[in-house]
Amino acid sequence: MEKKMRTSFIDHSEDGENAYSLVLGLSGPMTDIDWAVDAANLEITSWEMTGYFWQSFVQCLWPELAEQVNFDCESGMFCAYGPEPEPLRALQAPFDAVLADPAVVVETITRRLAEGQDFY
Repeated sequence: MEKKMRTSFIDHSEDGENAYSLVLGLSGPMTDIDWAVDAANLEITSWEMTGYFWQSFVQCLWPELAEQVNFDCESGMFCAYGPEPEPLRALQAPFDAVLADPAVVVETITRRLAEGQDFY
């Protein structure tokens, strides 16, 4: 069974200090996005859906929002964070919409590769 992907918004605030994050865990069985990208036979040097890939994807699609947050991604996790919740919430809705539609991910990768974008 394919795993659906979705971000989680987390409020880490305490003692008067604001801290928020938007997290996407990437471990477990292949997702519908993995299957769609594999089926598209895209010319990606090293396709692996890591946190670093999703960071570059977010920076490519929503640069104005990406500039308002910090990133701390790893191979098995996407993480955007910051002291204000608004940019993270503004990123969550379109990001979750893309994650819900593998065809959009494939189309975006295909278009950006043709434009010379490199996903890492």
